[in-house]
Amino acid sequence: MPQQLSQLGEFGLIAQIRERFRAPEGVTGIGDDCAILPQNTGRDTLVSTDMLIEGTHFLRRDISPYDLGWKSAAVNISDIAAMGGHPTATFLSLALPGNVTTEWTDEFLRGYAELSDRFGVPLLGGDTTASPDRICINVTVLGECPSVRGALRRDGAKKGDVICVTGTLGDSAGGLKAIFKGLRRDADVQRLIERHYRPVPRVPEGEELRLNLGVNAMMDLSDGLASDLQHILDASGMDAEIDLAAIPLSLALKHVCASQGWDPVQLAVSGGEDYELLFTCTPQAEALLSVPHFVIGKITDRTRGTARITWRGAQGPVAPGFDQRRGNKTGVHKNGHWCNKSGHLPPQNPRKGPKTPTGVQKYRVEWLFSVRLSQAASISSTGYSWQGLAPDGQNAKSLPASRRSMALESGTENRHL
Repeated sequence: MPQQLSQLGEFGLIAQIRERFRAPEGVTGIGDDCAILPQNTGRDTLVSTDMLIEGTHFLRRDISPYDLGWKSAAVNISDIAAMGGHPTATFLSLALPGNVTTEWTDEFLRGYAELSDRFGVPLLGGDTTASPDRICINVTVLGECPSVRGALRRDGAKKGDVICVTGTLGDSAGGLKAIFKGLRRDADVQRLIERHYRPVPRVPEGEELRLNLGVNAMMDLSDGLASDLQHILDASGMDAEIDLAAIPLSLALKHVCASQGWDPVQLAVSGGEDYELLFTCTPQAEALLSVPHFVIGKITDRTRGTARITWRGAQGPVAPGFDQRRGNKTGVHKNGHWCNKSGHLPPQNPRKGPKTPTGVQKYRVEWLFSVRLSQAASISSTGYSWQGLAPDGQNAKSLPASRRSMALESGTENRHL
């Protein structure tokens, strides 16, 4: 019997495509944040593409068209930042149903333009077509970097490297959970929701990290630390150790989680869509970095056939990140959207929280951020300081005052081929 895509999973589908289409010699194709196309000018061209589908990646009833436009540009430009490149252009394609108004498209384009202008990235073309019922957005982004040194890939992590992130984790996941729980949008909740709807790609940080010869591997955090670090380890043939107490958490996330009884560490590890940079570098290089960052672990030798992450401080198995095509066994899509077994969203009022899908009551629909007891236990957050930006005794290296005070700007993307 043919295997269904829900069984194969998103990464299984990507592996199937990669096996069929091999990149020409000298070209980096499927398997990183961007394809790398060498040019004759001493510079490499970076290319990436992403798709956002209404009902799978966003809910039109909750996200404003301005925020959706911002986010559509941001998550793609972040792919260029993930490799230390400089974004140069985007191409936007839209499939829109007939009930979309010109006011909606004006606001969408305003948000798209504001984020693009922030990084000097022009929109140079695209395509438009009609859709029967849902909005579909596809963005292709181009970037460049010098051929000497070249783009930072996922496959360069080395034994003894320290593992770092450029900012706090879990805010976007906390914002998404707050939306579906229908929490009152006080200052802390609103900050988390803004980080979910308006991520800011770390372009200057990525370019500066690429210039440091001691930085060996890098990618952006879109699927969650647990999943994205696994990609680096798979590509590099290494294992890793992560100190859960060193993972940076924002004040806003700590406050909201404390009031709701949520585990902020689990959101930080498994939630995704923070779009901070995850990178590995030598201890000597880390000591000289001027880019704000947190050290959260180290790279170790591979001890078995498959890559392994050791989570120091965990009181049970750590929840994995996103596999968009698999969802989980209870019918939850990527990003915590409620759906029935056919993958469709039931009617709901985000202000009041989602309703249990009709026809699938016998399947207990859970939050993406909750873990079935048979699969994993909660991660303990015991020992965390709820007063500071970082966990006890941990400060961001080179963190400016604006970042310490949580003036962090803050997302859904498909896993790249």
